[in-house]
Amino acid sequence: MVASGGGSTTDVVFRYIQMVDENKKAVCEYAIGPEQAIVSNEITEGGTYRIGSKGSNIDVYYIIIEYYA
Repeated sequence: MVASGGGSTTDVVFRYIQMVDENKKAVCEYAIGPEQAIVSNEITEGGTYRIGSKGSNIDVYYIIIEYYA
């Protein structure tokens, strides 16, 4: 995923994105600063996952899903 948080690069404030599973259990959490960042996570089980901000003002630019059989 490529994302950035709001704010200026002089006042670095991290915003947080979480990925949760079907039971709303956090699978991973990313700290995102004001500049674009690339983050990744490997998930070993199929299912429905949701990505959302724990606060506000996060821009998600790309989500790439790779599946290996």
